[in-house]
Amino acid sequence: MGHINPMIQLAKRLSRKGLTSSLIIASNNHREPYTSDDYSITVQTIHDGFLPHEHPLTKIKEPKRFYDSTTRSLTDFLSREKLSANPPKALIYDPFLPFALDVAKEFGLYVVAYFTQPWLASLIYYHINEGTYDVPVDKHENPILASFPAFPLLSQNDMPSFACEKGSYPLIYDIVVNQFSNLRRADCIICNTFDQLEPKVVKWMDDQWPVKNIGPVVPSKFLDNRLPEDKDYDLGEFKTEPDESVLGWLANKPAKSVVYVAFGTLVALSEEQMKETAMAIKQTGYNFLWSVRDSERSKLPSGFVEEALEKDCGLVAKWVPQLEILL
Repeated sequence: MGHINPMIQLAKRLSRKGLTSSLIIASNNHREPYTSDDYSITVQTIHDGFLPHEHPLTKIKEPKRFYDSTTRSLTDFLSREKLSANPPKALIYDPFLPFALDVAKEFGLYVVAYFTQPWLASLIYYHINEGTYDVPVDKHENPILASFPAFPLLSQNDMPSFACEKGSYPLIYDIVVNQFSNLRRADCIICNTFDQLEPKVVKWMDDQWPVKNIGPVVPSKFLDNRLPEDKDYDLGEFKTEPDESVLGWLANKPAKSVVYVAFGTLVALSEEQMKETAMAIKQTGYNFLWSVRDSERSKLPSGFVEEALEKDCGLVAKWVPQLEILL
């Protein structure tokens, strides 16, 4: 959702400017097109080449299968849409899917690359792609301080794991570095960041690319209130009701007394890693709120959830309304 949510929020803003958008999601679970009641946004799914019972991580483990199938599906979708009464004029794509740029260019569309996270991490991947940074063969034998234009010196602890040692996390490495493989073909680049967050990096980017920074891309309620109805990331039938038990539990804790733990929607820790994380959280002595998907709960240490509830020192929830609890 770290990539889909910023796309949804941008589509909402474009809708209020009078533009009609289709939000295209590559999925192994086909759904009929859905048009929002509040915005000129239609959610479309295209097939990603995987079956519903396959684990989401399979897409990362078999990237060629994902790219080939999604390329065909996107091509078919755009072919149909070009013949519609309101054919597309532009494609805004996530650079994690660089093939989308090539497909859009074949249809003569104006193409916008949308980086959904700030520049700091992405520019490390850019320098790897350009060959201006060589990933060390062994991070233990060759500890380094990395230097990039507009960056402070970075130690290994500051760097993504796959940028510290060659061959570590190869599949993720390819995905993040390939964002820049064809980026120069994009007509425009936008980013979910803002000048005050990373001023030197933003200035350096402005000198390199046709960049527009549009962040922070969050619901209007938490930013400028220009869209009174925009109170969360949800969109119509995809709306997730807030878990009142989480908000109620948190409301009874002093401000800044709770540690929030979440590993996202794709990360799957081993049972040993879950146990170590649980023990580390416990040993901090702080109250904690830990978001754990249903598929991962069986890996938690026996009695951990019950003990935390009994002592009222922690809560393990299957879903947490992140904006509500952090702001």
